Amino acid sequence: MKKKLNIVEVLEYLLFVLLLAGFLLAFVLTSPHRTLQFRVVVLGALSYCLWGLLHHYRRGDLYPKVILEYFCFAVLTIVMLALLLYS
Repeated sequence: MKKKLNIVEVLEYLLFVLLLAGFLLAFVLTSPHRTLQFRVVVLGALSYCLWGLLHHYRRGDLYPKVILEYFCFAVLTIVMLALLLYS
């Protein structure tokens, strides 16, 4: 049986989508400036980590492997986009 989302969870996920869309827009708008794009990527990755950790903390399932997963995904994103930007 699936659990229904309450209004707080819906708003939480909406914030997440808006956050990612905002960073994607900022990345596109800073297109000619690679240094600014890199800063947007780093801020986006850190925001993603923070949102994920707070989300899992609120749900009560924040475990070390969840923290490691968010950290590794953020670092991988930063490294991959840095390689693309500066290659």
